[in-house]
Amino acid sequence: MTVEAARGNSIYNGLQTELSRRFSHGQQFTASYTLSKTIDDGPGAFGKGPQDFLNLALDRGLADADVRHRFVLSGVYELPFGRGRMMGKNMGRAEDAILGGWQLNGIWTAQSGLLFSVGSPGGSPGGRADVVGNPQMSPSA
Repeated sequence: MTVEAARGNSIYNGLQTELSRRFSHGQQFTASYTLSKTIDDGPGAFGKGPQDFLNLALDRGLADADVRHRFVLSGVYELPFGRGRMMGKNMGRAEDAILGGWQLNGIWTAQSGLLFSVGSPGGSPGGRADVVGNPQMSPSA
Protein backbone atom coordinates (compact mmCIF):
# COMPACT_ATOMS: atom_id res chain seq x y z
CA MET A 1 0.00 0.00 0.00
CA THR A 2 1.32 3.47 -0.92
CA VAL A 3 0.34 6.49 1.13
CA GLU A 4 1.08 10.00 -0.08
CA ALA A 5 0.21 13.17 1.74
CA ALA A 6 1.58 16.70 1.87
CA ARG A 7 1.21 17.52 5.52
CA GLY A 8 3.37 18.46 8.43
CA ASN A 9 4.20 21.19 10.89
CA SER A 10 7.06 23.65 11.00
CA ILE A 11 8.15 26.10 13.69
CA TYR A 12 10.63 28.94 13.12
CA ASN A 13 12.04 31.11 15.89
CA GLY A 14 14.51 33.82 15.03
CA LEU A 15 16.27 36.92 16.27
CA GLN A 16 17.37 39.33 13.56
CA THR A 17 19.47 42.46 13.88
CA GLU A 18 20.87 44.90 11.33
CA LEU A 19 23.29 47.82 11.47
CA SER A 20 23.61 50.24 8.58
CA ARG A 21 25.91 53.21 8.17
CA ARG A 22 26.22 55.74 5.35
CA PHE A 23 29.41 57.74 4.98
CA SER A 24 30.29 60.74 2.86
CA HIS A 25 31.45 60.31 -0.73
CA GLY A 26 28.96 57.54 -1.49
CA GLN A 27 30.08 54.80 0.89
CA GLN A 28 27.59 52.59 2.73
CA PHE A 29 27.94 49.43 4.82
CA THR A 30 25.27 47.12 6.20
CA ALA A 31 25.79 44.19 8.58
CA SER A 32 23.03 41.79 9.61
CA TYR A 33 22.95 38.77 11.89
CA THR A 34 20.26 36.12 12.35
CA LEU A 35 20.09 33.57 15.16
CA SER A 36 17.37 31.03 14.45
CA LYS A 37 16.04 27.55 15.02
CA THR A 38 13.69 25.63 12.73
CA ILE A 39 11.86 22.52 13.92
CA ASP A 40 9.58 20.35 11.81
CA ASP A 41 8.09 16.90 11.58
CA GLY A 42 8.50 16.42 7.84
CA PRO A 43 11.30 15.04 5.71
CA GLY A 44 11.45 18.02 3.34
CA ALA A 45 10.81 18.08 -0.40
CA PHE A 46 13.03 15.11 -1.26
CA GLY A 47 13.06 13.14 1.98
CA LYS A 48 11.55 9.82 2.86
CA GLY A 49 8.11 9.53 4.37
CA PRO A 50 7.35 9.61 8.07
CA GLN A 51 7.83 6.60 10.33
CA ASP A 52 4.12 6.58 11.13
CA PHE A 53 1.55 8.59 9.12
CA LEU A 54 -0.77 8.57 12.11
CA ASN A 55 1.86 10.00 14.49
CA LEU A 56 4.00 12.68 12.80
CA ALA A 57 5.40 13.72 16.18
CA LEU A 58 7.77 10.72 15.98
CA ASP A 59 9.71 12.63 13.30
CA ARG A 60 9.80 15.99 15.12
CA GLY A 61 13.28 17.49 15.25
CA LEU A 62 15.58 20.06 13.70
CA ALA A 63 14.55 20.83 10.13
CA ASP A 64 16.78 19.97 7.19
CA ALA A 65 16.95 23.70 6.38
CA ASP A 66 17.89 24.80 9.92
CA VAL A 67 20.70 27.39 9.78
CA ARG A 68 21.48 28.48 13.33
CA HIS A 69 23.79 31.44 12.60
CA ARG A 70 23.90 33.70 9.54
CA PHE A 71 25.97 36.88 9.13
CA VAL A 72 25.84 39.10 6.03
CA LEU A 73 28.05 42.12 5.34
CA SER A 74 27.44 44.31 2.31
CA GLY A 75 28.97 47.50 1.03
CA VAL A 76 28.43 50.11 -1.67
CA TYR A 77 31.00 52.55 -3.02
CA GLU A 78 29.99 55.16 -5.57
CA LEU A 79 32.91 55.80 -7.92
CA PRO A 80 34.01 59.45 -7.97
CA PHE A 81 33.52 59.92 -11.74
CA GLY A 82 30.84 62.17 -13.20
CA ARG A 83 29.30 65.61 -13.04
CA GLY A 84 29.58 67.21 -9.65
CA ARG A 85 31.97 64.53 -8.39
CA MET A 86 35.66 64.60 -7.48
CA MET A 87 36.77 63.53 -10.96
CA GLY A 88 35.02 64.97 -14.00
CA LYS A 89 33.13 67.79 -12.32
CA ASN A 90 32.70 69.60 -15.61
CA MET A 91 31.85 66.60 -17.79
CA GLY A 92 29.32 67.04 -20.54
CA ARG A 93 25.99 65.21 -20.35
CA ALA A 94 27.01 62.60 -22.94
CA GLU A 95 30.28 61.80 -21.10
CA ASP A 96 28.45 61.71 -17.77
CA ALA A 97 25.88 59.29 -19.17
CA ILE A 98 28.69 56.85 -20.03
CA LEU A 99 31.29 57.43 -17.29
CA GLY A 100 29.26 58.79 -14.36
CA GLY A 101 27.02 57.08 -11.85
CA TRP A 102 28.98 53.82 -11.50
CA GLN A 103 29.35 52.01 -8.18
CA LEU A 104 31.03 48.94 -6.71
CA ASN A 105 28.98 46.57 -4.55
CA GLY A 106 29.99 43.57 -2.49
CA ILE A 107 28.20 41.01 -0.35
CA TRP A 108 29.88 38.52 2.02
CA THR A 109 27.89 35.80 3.79
CA ALA A 110 28.93 33.39 6.55
CA GLN A 111 26.60 30.81 8.07
CA SER A 112 26.65 27.64 10.09
CA GLY A 113 26.27 24.41 8.18
CA LEU A 114 23.16 22.46 7.36
CA LEU A 115 22.28 19.24 9.16
CA PHE A 116 22.51 15.86 7.55
CA SER A 117 20.91 12.52 8.26
CA VAL A 118 22.54 9.13 8.17
CA GLY A 119 20.65 6.59 6.12
CA SER A 120 21.19 3.48 4.09
CA PRO A 121 21.34 3.75 0.31
CA GLY A 122 18.81 1.49 -1.35
CA GLY A 123 17.11 0.86 1.99
CA SER A 124 13.39 0.66 2.51
CA PRO A 125 11.39 3.89 2.31
CA GLY A 126 11.32 5.60 5.67
CA GLY A 127 14.34 3.58 6.82
CA ARG A 128 16.33 5.12 9.63
CA ALA A 129 19.88 4.61 10.80
CA ASP A 130 20.12 2.21 13.72
CA VAL A 131 23.06 1.45 15.98
CA VAL A 132 23.67 -2.20 16.71
CA GLY A 133 26.57 -2.91 19.01
CA ASN A 134 29.29 -0.55 20.17
CA PRO A 135 29.21 2.76 18.25
CA GLN A 136 32.91 3.44 19.06
CA MET A 137 35.23 2.44 16.24
CA SER A 138 38.37 0.61 17.28
CA PRO A 139 41.68 1.42 15.57
CA SER A 140 42.54 -1.08 12.86
CA ALA A 141 45.74 -3.07 13.16
